[in-house]
Amino acid sequence: MLEVSVIICSYNRSALLGKCLDQVVLHVKNHSEKLEVIVVDNASTDQTKEMVLSKIGKLPFELIYVYEPRPGLSNARNKGAKEARAPWLFYLDDDGLVVDSTFDQLFDTIHHYDFDFFGGSYQAYHAAMPPDWLPKNYGNKKMYATTSDPIGQDNISGGIMVIKKSVLLDNGGFKSNLGMRSQAIGYGEEAELQHRLQKAGYKLGINPQFLMLHLVGEHKYHVGWHLRAAFAQGRDGPQGSHNALRSLMWVMPVTLIRCTKRWATDRSYGFDHLIYDTFVNPMVIVGYLWSKIISRHGG
Repeated sequence: MLEVSVIICSYNRSALLGKCLDQVVLHVKNHSEKLEVIVVDNASTDQTKEMVLSKIGKLPFELIYVYEPRPGLSNARNKGAKEARAPWLFYLDDDGLVVDSTFDQLFDTIHHYDFDFFGGSYQAYHAAMPPDWLPKNYGNKKMYATTSDPIGQDNISGGIMVIKKSVLLDNGGFKSNLGMRSQAIGYGEEAELQHRLQKAGYKLGINPQFLMLHLVGEHKYHVGWHLRAAFAQGRDGPQGSHNALRSLMWVMPVTLIRCTKRWATDRSYGFDHLIYDTFVNPMVIVGYLWSKIISRHGG
């Protein structure tokens, strides 16, 4: 019986998407008859369509190709939900790799807990040698829960999240003004949905053993990307830091002085270290303040 629609949204990453699908085939085990896999092509211009179509009919589960012409990850996710035939939707990033336990944990959580919406965890993997200024734990999801539990202090990440189809569609889906859009960095769609469903009284959960590996792409080996991403996180994230301006005016100068001293005396501490350590967190605050300015002026 069909229980889960695995939805993988992709934009111009056919090689990563192919690797993602190969890992699903490798680790689906005895669950193949309980799921379908829907690839939502979000207006790609590479070989995404040809690659997916070449695999249809050759995998141990039904593979479905869907095209979404409107740019934006939220649009693609909503399109996948509408096309899905199963009562549960498992959203998996195209640069994510399931592991041997992923589907066992997926179905165990569905069958033994009464969550309406739940998430898992991810660990980073690299396809190349990362720069030394990038924190060693970058790309690993921080978790508070140690077993499957109500959401608590954790949050549900879009790369590995599961929701009842009826819950998502009955509540309007993902907000199309949030999230990644082609090459533009955007965030906040999962957090907004989580907040909205919590407020409405749905049961949200987290399972740390529901795991995938998530690629830290080489575009993240440039400190400028992290500055832009931090700004986008502040702009698109929950709006509530009344101490934001004070933090920006006091914390950043102190950090800058401390990091500059280290840069001047420690040969192993490079300029990119200084920029990352000093400015990435303040850029979240800048993004938040920018969003307040825009909203105040009707943007």
